[in-house]
Amino acid sequence: MNSVRQERRRITLLFSDLTDSTGISAGLEPEQFADLLEQIRTIAHRVIPRHGGEIVRLDGDGMLCLFGFPEPQEDAGRRATEAALDLHDAISSHDMSQALGDRHLRLHSGIHAGLVLLRGGDIVRGKYEVLGDATNIAARLCDAAAPGEILVSTETLGGDQHFFLTGPLRAIKLNGRSAPVSSLPVKSRAGLNRRYEARERAGLVPFQGRTDELHTVRDWLSRSSADPVILGLHGPAGIGKSRFLVELTKVASEQGWRVVQGYCESYLSARPLQPLRQIATALRGEQARKTTSDVEILTADALTETVSGERILMVIDDWQWADDATRDLLNALLRRINPSQFRCVLASRVDDFGALGPASLTPLALAPFDRDTTTVTIGQILAAPDPFVIDQIQQASGGSPLLIEELCHAVTAGGDAPGSDLRGAWFDQAVQARFDRLEAHDQDFLNRSAVIGYIVPIWLMDRLYGAPIDRDQLERLQALDFLFPGETFETFRFKHGLTRDALYAGIGRSERLRLHAQVFDTLEHAVPERGWAVLLDALAYHALASGNAEKGLPLGIAAGDAALSAGALDRAQGHYLASLEGLNGISQAEARRDAAWSLLNKFGLACIVDPSPDQLLVLERLQRELALYGTDRDLQRADYWMGSIAYGVGLGKRSVRHLQAARHRAQAGGREDDGRLIQTKLAHSLFASGRIAEAVEQFEVILPQLAHAKAAMNANFRPMPMRAMPSSMPNAETIVGPQSCLDRPKTFWIIRQVR
Repeated sequence: MNSVRQERRRITLLFSDLTDSTGISAGLEPEQFADLLEQIRTIAHRVIPRHGGEIVRLDGDGMLCLFGFPEPQEDAGRRATEAALDLHDAISSHDMSQALGDRHLRLHSGIHAGLVLLRGGDIVRGKYEVLGDATNIAARLCDAAAPGEILVSTETLGGDQHFFLTGPLRAIKLNGRSAPVSSLPVKSRAGLNRRYEARERAGLVPFQGRTDELHTVRDWLSRSSADPVILGLHGPAGIGKSRFLVELTKVASEQGWRVVQGYCESYLSARPLQPLRQIATALRGEQARKTTSDVEILTADALTETVSGERILMVIDDWQWADDATRDLLNALLRRINPSQFRCVLASRVDDFGALGPASLTPLALAPFDRDTTTVTIGQILAAPDPFVIDQIQQASGGSPLLIEELCHAVTAGGDAPGSDLRGAWFDQAVQARFDRLEAHDQDFLNRSAVIGYIVPIWLMDRLYGAPIDRDQLERLQALDFLFPGETFETFRFKHGLTRDALYAGIGRSERLRLHAQVFDTLEHAVPERGWAVLLDALAYHALASGNAEKGLPLGIAAGDAALSAGALDRAQGHYLASLEGLNGISQAEARRDAAWSLLNKFGLACIVDPSPDQLLVLERLQRELALYGTDRDLQRADYWMGSIAYGVGLGKRSVRHLQAARHRAQAGGREDDGRLIQTKLAHSLFASGRIAEAVEQFEVILPQLAHAKAAMNANFRPMPMRAMPSSMPNAETIVGPQSCLDRPKTFWIIRQVR
């Protein structure tokens, strides 16, 4: 048994099978086929580890490999694809001509990334047991691949897909999944080495903002030699460093500097001294290309001689991956160079550039985009973006230019505001890779924060830990690009909403339930001090998320009612949907019926102003609940709400079907008032469906009945005394609990702006 403990992990899975293995084995002696399989496995054991992968299971002529475990890899999707290309090439060129005759060896492969449960394996299950939907999808992509083909899901590669030449986008329909899996057939490498080059090939959004930073660069380049010769450009991945370097080189060229560039990389076959090899080649031109001795090119004296006589700006990207030899050689160069003719820009994800000998350094941090710059950037990608979509992207991206672009592309592809289902496995794996490098106490702090939500009240964290939080720890996690100061000194928040979602999804179920219960207990004890109205949203969320249906269901409905009374219909929908999860915790049939009936009508009321197809899924679920526990009139009301929402989203035929069912139930039960209301809506739906004659017929019947009913109501009307609203009624200003109350991962509700 493997010693790995059970844990949730985001990994990339590569399934590969031998094409036409049945036909091949039929033409070979058993010993020959066994020898062939052994040779294939030998090749796999040589290729897969070279790309940072691990072979989990060899099953006949197939194999399962994983990337991103046990060592986290931000580029696991790219690594798996590179490995598949090399594996296919090695197998297809393998010489088995004497045994195979005219047949050719070919593999077909599928690659997908996602959240899985890893457990120790055995002789049957392989090195690890890998459980989860991601495993099934990777296997099905392998099945769907043609002979010699590699199919990779688009969410696995993200922006790294431009490192490869691919065929047309393909939607693979898989059994058990409502939506097809978007995938790309990978044909070969594209010959690119850097992510920026890949994005450049895909088409860059025009440069935005950074006015102050470019002014700093101009000033630095024009100063005297006494000033620092090194500029340390730093910022987290995706903040736009490589894009900024393009503009920086333009500024330098305008001022008469000769710009030479190199870059460091962590992936695959990066050689020692890689960025300085590239720079030496650029400086010495053809002479450097023809020189066979790396030592001759890359001595400090040789480099110093090469750059003399010109004003040289040396730019090195991804300095955080520089090897020791590169750092030592740069230091030696700095001791010999004439500072009046030399400048150096080091771009890094971290603000620690290491010891740089006698040289001093001017730091320059790139901050996230502000709202105005984000809005302009979104407008350049999306045509006439909805203000609500802009708000969603602003929160989810945290102002990261890369995430802004990726989320805009996701909206274009999916037609909806960004949510947890659009962030992509590539992003989740990058977050997990950074998270795995943290100390255990920092991981615990982030997990507790993720359970609380996107915005975290400091007072709540203080009480969870039983002492004031460590401010040094908070600042450290901010420096590591996980957290960010809140809008007030009383809160902090995650740098990206997507980062919070990725961390939350990685917490094991039992641990997540325990933490939610702990947060709920802490909030409940704080009610006398802070008040029900302020904490209601958070109490409802954490009670339901901890599995406490007894307290969570009434709290969730109350929170939805408060949002409904304040006109916050989207928040009301979210609370009612969260409450729906608590129905399974009610065992008594009558109580379960009452709760389902209440949620049906409240949710329908919250949706009717701005209906969407997603709401029909919720109403269908409530209808199934009422079919088990409710009455005929309950089912009539469910059909009425579904017919009304279907009418609102233009599904005329479906609307007619539901409303006809509701009318039939009303007539069978003798409920005339209900029947008139349903028939009026049915007439509208018939008209919207193009059944004009039937609609007119319905209107001719129902309009006189409505007029008669109204006259009778007016004749019997007696004014009722007005009742004062309670002074404690919550309003939009008092419902200010943590925004996380609606951040439920993998729920199927979508916030819609009420227009």
